[in-house]
Amino acid sequence: MMKDLLAYFEQANAAEGPAQWNLVLGEGQEQLQINLDHFRKWIAKSDRRRRSNRTVPALDSKVLWKIREPFLLLADPERNPFVPEPKQKDPDFEKWLSSYPQRYDPLPGLVWRALNETGPISDIAALVLEIYSAIMAIARTSDQLRRRGEENQARGGDASYWSPQHLWPLADNQWIRFRLYDLGAWEEAGRAGRAAVEAGLAAQFAGVPRRPARFDIDIEDIEDILSLPVWQRRYELYSAWVLTLMLKALEGHEIRLHHQAAASSLRFVRR
Repeated sequence: MMKDLLAYFEQANAAEGPAQWNLVLGEGQEQLQINLDHFRKWIAKSDRRRRSNRTVPALDSKVLWKIREPFLLLADPERNPFVPEPKQKDPDFEKWLSSYPQRYDPLPGLVWRALNETGPISDIAALVLEIYSAIMAIARTSDQLRRRGEENQARGGDASYWSPQHLWPLADNQWIRFRLYDLGAWEEAGRAGRAAVEAGLAAQFAGVPRRPARFDIDIEDIEDILSLPVWQRRYELYSAWVLTLMLKALEGHEIRLHHQAAASSLRFVRR
């Protein structure tokens, strides 16, 4: 959104001339003026998050649960035919299990080992890592994540893939735990068992589009962005953003931008 606004200002030569252009949001004592330097600083903040060239299958919530099916081949029918589980767990895995789901501690090493593999087993580890990272960016305990999910839903907030109300069921219903069991059982299996699981996953992922993975989301980065004063005037900001999208759709036509000479500003006021 901010990049669209900045691109429009720059395309309109807003950085030229004796007066700096401002985007004025609100009016009176609640008025907030934003210039191009503000935009550049805010965009720099939002871009601080570390990025990865890694891609993962673009799976919806239903299919996220279906990826357990190929791993059932590794389940021990005498222990639990519905939950594959490694017979020997690393100390860091045991430690993680002792606190989950009440507290969200760093993932054990088996996730990182699977991530360094090739093929679909690496995709499972990448999905676990990005979803768990997103959960930890919102909350560090199960109770905190549940509260934030309920609060977000009550106020009609974002219900997208990365929202608290979407992530909380994945954590509360043990999706993370079961995927770690899957990875541990796969790591412990022989060559034939591993190959069978990978073949099943490859069949599930065939034809599924891929998207960039979201790794290393940091709670401090998110809090910095959400604390920006511009969000206090978010309704007016959205109006300005929608205008830039409309003007972008009119590309190729002559567009004239009129402004108040005294204020040199583009003004948006909530009505």
